[in-house]
Amino acid sequence: MNFDAEKFKEEIRHAFATESDQEWEEAYNRIPIIQPDPLLSYYGQTLEVLESSSRTILICTGITDQTKFSRVDRGWIRIHNLYKVRGHQDIAYQIIIRLYPFIRRYEIEANKWWHKGNPCWFIGLTALQCGLVLDARMYFTLALIEDAITYRFDGNTDPSMLPAYSWLSSAVSYSSQQAQQLLDSITSVLATLAEVDATEPERTYIRTICRIDHFMENWANLPFLQATAQALLKWALGLKGDKAGGEPLEVVTCYLIETTAELRAAMRVKGSDTENDILIRNGHESGPLNDLGRYFIAQCKNQKKAAVGAPILREFVGRLAETGCSFGVFVSTTGITGRKTKKYIAADRVLLKAQQRTGITVSVLNSKLLSELCDGRKQLLDVLPGHYIEERFDLYRK
Repeated sequence: MNFDAEKFKEEIRHAFATESDQEWEEAYNRIPIIQPDPLLSYYGQTLEVLESSSRTILICTGITDQTKFSRVDRGWIRIHNLYKVRGHQDIAYQIIIRLYPFIRRYEIEANKWWHKGNPCWFIGLTALQCGLVLDARMYFTLALIEDAITYRFDGNTDPSMLPAYSWLSSAVSYSSQQAQQLLDSITSVLATLAEVDATEPERTYIRTICRIDHFMENWANLPFLQATAQALLKWALGLKGDKAGGEPLEVVTCYLIETTAELRAAMRVKGSDTENDILIRNGHESGPLNDLGRYFIAQCKNQKKAAVGAPILREFVGRLAETGCSFGVFVSTTGITGRKTKKYIAADRVLLKAQQRTGITVSVLNSKLLSELCDGRKQLLDVLPGHYIEERFDLYRK
């Protein structure tokens, strides 16, 4: 019996339209088992058909948005199960983790938020079955945030009674006490929101996980999603008045850090006489990022007009010296004074003297560079070591 690719495409589309699980199981039992399994070579086309079938569902009229998402979830999960029952567990996981970025792109394009607890939980469960405990913890936490958002704004089931919380507290090396503390943190963050938008659940995830009490815990890196990063940056730069302080920019910066391999971030870390905007832990044991040191700090300034001047940079350099950090990141939407000239003047001169006299290097991220990082044209893995070399050896003027 031969494998019919066109017929398989129809079976994928059938997975989105079929209400009965039994009817779908009968459908995929009709797909012949051949060795080597043609489904492996058909993996790329499977993803294409999954996305096109999902788009067809999402543009339908006459059904509710939540029904659309339910059908999309069901279709992806069924195709995942098909690969899994045929012994392709790793491929099944690679399929299902693409469901989350697909849904997030659609949400952000539509500028709406929909409950995504079920796909996040299912991805976490699949990760756990593959032995990826930290990835499972991350996706269960995203699912828990989704449940908490629904409870906060719609008054649905208490999130502590739903699967994401149960699995967090029992299956991912996390105690019930830790799970409850995590839920309490999520609840306190959500209490500050007047409404929910398409930047969720990542915005609440960052504000919850990027705290000093979670800083030394092991967490998988968030998946970098271009649409999410751009939405977060647009949100942070679009705030006005009292809301347009440094904290939204810290969320964006932490998102870029938490989506970079082996980096962890903690926001608003208070000492006895000072507060650091962001403390960063560098887990790289080799390579260019290892040169930056095990720990460094970042400061964020979300000014609307004038570039940041020498006094603020001088204070930041002093803070780096006090904490024993040889590297720091200064995020300023308007840049720093003196950077556009051919001579070292103003704030730029402060950074030159810091490098020459104390060996302290500061990487400056302005709005243009933030935009390039958020749209995926550049990555922190390359930018930070690049700045370190340029500043330390006085290369960037060339």
